[in-house]
Amino acid sequence: MLSFGQRLKMLRNEADISQYDLAESLGVSAQSVSKWECDAYFPDVSMLLPLATLLGVTADCLLGAGTNEKEDIEALKKEMDRINAEPWQSGHRNRNYKTFRAIEEFLKKYPLNYDYKLTCADFLYCYLLRGRKQKAFEIPDDEFEKLWAKGFKMANAVKNQDRNPTRLNYAREIIMSYYCIKGEYDKAESVAMELPIRATLKSNALLYIAEEKHDFESAEKLAQINAIRNYQECAWSMCTRAQKISVFGQVRKEEAIEAWRDAMKSAYEYDRLFGKYWPYKGYDDLSDCINHPKILLSLIYFRLIGDFLALGRIEDALNSVEELTELGIELHAEIKEKLNSGEIGEKTYSEVLASIKEFPLHCYNSVISDDDNILTREERYKACKARLDALE
Repeated sequence: MLSFGQRLKMLRNEADISQYDLAESLGVSAQSVSKWECDAYFPDVSMLLPLATLLGVTADCLLGAGTNEKEDIEALKKEMDRINAEPWQSGHRNRNYKTFRAIEEFLKKYPLNYDYKLTCADFLYCYLLRGRKQKAFEIPDDEFEKLWAKGFKMANAVKNQDRNPTRLNYAREIIMSYYCIKGEYDKAESVAMELPIRATLKSNALLYIAEEKHDFESAEKLAQINAIRNYQECAWSMCTRAQKISVFGQVRKEEAIEAWRDAMKSAYEYDRLFGKYWPYKGYDDLSDCINHPKILLSLIYFRLIGDFLALGRIEDALNSVEELTELGIELHAEIKEKLNSGEIGEKTYSEVLASIKEFPLHCYNSVISDDDNILTREERYKACKARLDALE
């Protein structure tokens, strides 16, 4: 439960009013407002109504009293359902606009409900989009500007005040959309760059902006980045699945081996589609290359071979070591070509080459700690190690 001072500060920030300006409007000192917000003092009762008016809320909202938010949310949901059930209209007051107005009324009582503040801004954006971009109906310029400013302010207030990461990213996406609808693409890109890389949030946002400004060359590149990342996530998820099965020990090793093979299929498909596009340029060391499909495949081979050894399936382990060796030779040829073309530097090349030469070691070290073991004594293993050691 927020104290009066905390509520006052949040509402003042929502209204984008400084302590000084609020104090001047009320005829008090800025120090008085500061003390109210620190809960050191409570304003005089005669100040409550003017204070609420300046902040654009009711006195009950300012005091956090006389409301039942849970009950009012249920009533709002019913009203939104009723509006959504109406036939779609192309006229001025379509469903998006009506829903925006319903939520706006709710926010007069609960301006700090950030979930509905963002929902309200989103519905208003959809209304403006249909009118301005899709030409479904006409919105006069002065009304468009007024509504645009209202929706933008809602989303920006959440962006500036909320610390919930999901809502914060949602607010950024809405702000980005508001900029795009006015053709302010540089501002939209600046907001999009604040989005996290994970789950392709940033690249999806930049793709949307590129499409909006008809930059189809950038859109194609961004779409490719999204596809690469989606395949990365799929392959890594399959690896995680296999790993979680493998940790159960001998009782589920056979099942784990099948899961590693499934992960391998996913990683090979990832390499087939996108291995040649992988952007080595700018990488500083091997850790930056970890998502390269061939590096990912090598990690799968290590765990698969380890599970074969755990079951005593030496022949299967050796077959996989030979496959891994061929993979390492292919990766070496690829990075050698990149080095010769100047796409990567000597440091990156040396890091990746050193890793390739350690492939044989990783085939058994998760199961066997001694380098003199049932796998390393095999001539086939020694031949594979010699081939990789010879790479320069």
